[in-house]
Amino acid sequence: MKLSIVIPAHNEEQRLPPVLEAYAAFFQQAMGAEAEIILVANGCEDDTASVANDIAASHANIRVIDEPRRVGKGGAVILGMKAGTGDYIGFVDADGATGAEAFALLYEQSQ
Repeated sequence: MKLSIVIPAHNEEQRLPPVLEAYAAFFQQAMGAEAEIILVANGCEDDTASVANDIAASHANIRVIDEPRRVGKGGAVILGMKAGTGDYIGFVDADGATGAEAFALLYEQSQ
């Protein structure tokens, strides 16, 4: 595994689907089994984890961690990074502010 991408999420059921779908599709095509996406739902009071699991059912490169405690963004990033198996591990927000293409460019520049 070369790349792990952590997405921390707290109550993101509405904004998450397009971001998670875009990252999963882009990195599946660009890197295949060499990239994984780890969605960390932390302390959610909505259906973020369920939505993520539904999307993950169609994308083998997504793993979902459903942390029941509200550990905050930093805590969720740490949990995801500990679970990551990539040589490189990074994170993006669930709001889509950083597109998959931009993250891929960052990864390419790090090599």
